[in-house]
Amino acid sequence: MSLEAAAKSESRHMIKVKQDGRVVYEHRTRLLPPIDMTDLAHTCGYRVAPLASELGISQRKLEKEFQTALSVGPKYWLKWHRMIRAQLMIKDGDSLKEVAMDLGFKNYDTFRREFKTFFNVTPTEFRSRTNEMSATE
Repeated sequence: MSLEAAAKSESRHMIKVKQDGRVVYEHRTRLLPPIDMTDLAHTCGYRVAPLASELGISQRKLEKEFQTALSVGPKYWLKWHRMIRAQLMIKDGDSLKEVAMDLGFKNYDTFRREFKTFFNVTPTEFRSRTNEMSATE
């Protein structure tokens, strides 16, 4: 690597995508600051406009950066984080209505529909399967 390329790479920040406390993806970027994007997704209510605003960039720049870094748009990435958090909360024993409200869904029916579309099982079915697996361990 040339000195110029090394200097340029040093001025970039890392996007780190975490799942269950582990980094599953990293990407260097100049646009986004070095922050924990997982917590920011929840803080911004899993919405693109507040996320872009919090990062101090336009929605279009955010979309371009996500496409470059992760090959998905920020809307899908936010939805993915929301659904993973829902799974974790259900596994922890939170009520399904509490999960829906905590994750900013308008009502339980909307949450149920989104969860089923994303995972191909309802939250109740997911809870049952999780409980069955825990009982056999």
